Amino acid sequence: MPKIMKMTAVAEDTNHATYRWRLPYGFVANFGGKSFRLDDPNIRGRWLRSLDDSSPNLWVMPKQQHGSLVLRDFKVTNHLENFCDGFAATDRSLGLAVFGSDCPGLVLVSPNSFAIAHCGWRGIVAGIVKSAVNAICLDERSDIGTLAAFVGPGICRNCYEVGSEVMAAKRWPETAKTTIDERIFLDIPLSIALELRGLGVKHITQCGVCTSCDPDLHSYRKQGPGVVQVMAVHAA
Repeated sequence: MPKIMKMTAVAEDTNHATYRWRLPYGFVANFGGKSFRLDDPNIRGRWLRSLDDSSPNLWVMPKQQHGSLVLRDFKVTNHLENFCDGFAATDRSLGLAVFGSDCPGLVLVSPNSFAIAHCGWRGIVAGIVKSAVNAICLDERSDIGTLAAFVGPGICRNCYEVGSEVMAAKRWPETAKTTIDERIFLDIPLSIALELRGLGVKHITQCGVCTSCDPDLHSYRKQGPGVVQVMAVHAA
């Protein structure tokens, strides 16, 4: 079965919340200029040394667009060539990854395939959650009732104040909204989980790690551009 990997050796604090969920994080630079390529021998080597022997030979990461496109049965010719926000695959030799700062990553696993998606508010409005579910369920052997979902680190409702343009873009779940003195706060991870449940996904886990509250993770809302996290999944 696909599994969520342990965190990279770059962060060695085994008490950190992301270690409990086996999430890699902490060394992938933003798209603004610095190296973020996991096919860089030095960066890749540091990561792979922290993994077990079942690690895949090829990692695939998207050029993220904050949209709804999740590619399935894609042709792999370059690690970072695909303009999309997620992948679904049955090829056990591949590892799938997405970048994130405050936008949670979503992992879906079925008995025969696995998927990953970058889920910010724009992507949610565009339909990224449903696209990810549809992509993994294209496999005729995959039933939505067999899916397991994992919502990774993202900004929490206490830290994510939004404006009228966000609220007008979609009918957000009432339980995902909080209003304090006319200020509106939105729970993106909960919104993802509720949409998954509405689509029929029964097994959903939210990691509960906030990228803004946690000093070891990067938050675009809090810090601006900088080093971002990567979340990844591969078949064991």
